[in-house]
Amino acid sequence: GSGVGAALYRDLSRVAGIEKIEEFGQAEDLACNVEKMLKENKLKFGEIGLLGVCTGPGSFTGIRIGVSTAKGLAWGAQKPAIGVSTLEAMAYHGVAAGEGALVCAAMDARRSQIYNALFEIRDGKPRRLCQDRAISLAELGAELKKMQKSVFLVGDGAQLCYNTCLDMGIPAVLAPGNLVVQSAWGVA
Repeated sequence: GSGVGAALYRDLSRVAGIEKIEEFGQAEDLACNVEKMLKENKLKFGEIGLLGVCTGPGSFTGIRIGVSTAKGLAWGAQKPAIGVSTLEAMAYHGVAAGEGALVCAAMDARRSQIYNALFEIRDGKPRRLCQDRAISLAELGAELKKMQKSVFLVGDGAQLCYNTCLDMGIPAVLAPGNLVVQSAWGVA
């Protein structure tokens, strides 16, 4: 199922997080968990400087819940909010692959297609090489082959990309389980 998470950062350091909460039915569940996380860390919502939320690609329901919750919390507290690409958030897991790594963020779009963006790790952060897009696995494989570089794969479409890379002789590394899927810390 789709998961929802929340992360709390202070001065670029993780303070707390709730990851992969399954089967959210209502936005109130996410808001309650955010409130609980703040309370456990002795913080008030007014002390939060900025809210970030995934804006897609992803499940319509999950994005709707996340965006409406963030918008409601931001509006109520008169705080700024920013939308973050789900693929870009996932690309932060590629930092583990090291400086100069080519990171392929991929989400299964079905019918041998993926939602994808490519990044290179520079100065400890993913730098975008292309915009978010829907692309066939064959087209992506051809593009990666031309780059002549090992690729670090993240996202729920990573295994599909890995299989394509193997079939085409492209060196690829599948992110370990804890880094393969999106997380709230990547948004933060």
